Amino acid sequence: MKNQVKVGSFTGTGAAYNLELGFIPSAFIAFNLTDGDIFQAWFNGMTDGYAFQGTNHDTTQHSTATSNGISDYAGEGPNAVLTGTLALTAASGTITGTNTLFLTELKVGDKIKTAAGYEYTVTAIASNTSCTVSPVAVASESGILGVRVTPRSPGVIVGTTLSEAAKVIRYIAIR
Repeated sequence: MKNQVKVGSFTGTGAAYNLELGFIPSAFIAFNLTDGDIFQAWFNGMTDGYAFQGTNHDTTQHSTATSNGISDYAGEGPNAVLTGTLALTAASGTITGTNTLFLTELKVGDKIKTAAGYEYTVTAIASNTSCTVSPVAVASESGILGVRVTPRSPGVIVGTTLSEAAKVIRYIAIR
């Protein structure tokens, strides 16, 4: 196994966040850069969802999070069926969803395919039920399943405690 170090950042979604690293790390350390109010460290072998945690304005300051912490993420193959159903309007670049989870199941750059076989690239994600794609929809489709064609590489799942909506999270992952 080759040693690897990856340093980066992501913007939290308010939901658990699958962070693709290309490997499952032996150690993962992350810090809320926006507020500076939370730090988590995780080591492979810890129980899923656990993390060593330091928080500001907490009576304990340092503790072990036993839920909503960090877990390893094996990745996913291509052609994952998206949760919920999609609706597209011909000549529009917006996809709306019903019971969808765009914030956790999609990322900018993903390729998605509709039931009619049209393929689109995600250019922006506004919410769990709205995203923008390119090119604009070829035809109107409603109440259909969508498939994320793009596979996912391994990494970690960052829980909701650290993945605060619109907050920049800086991390280092070590294998």
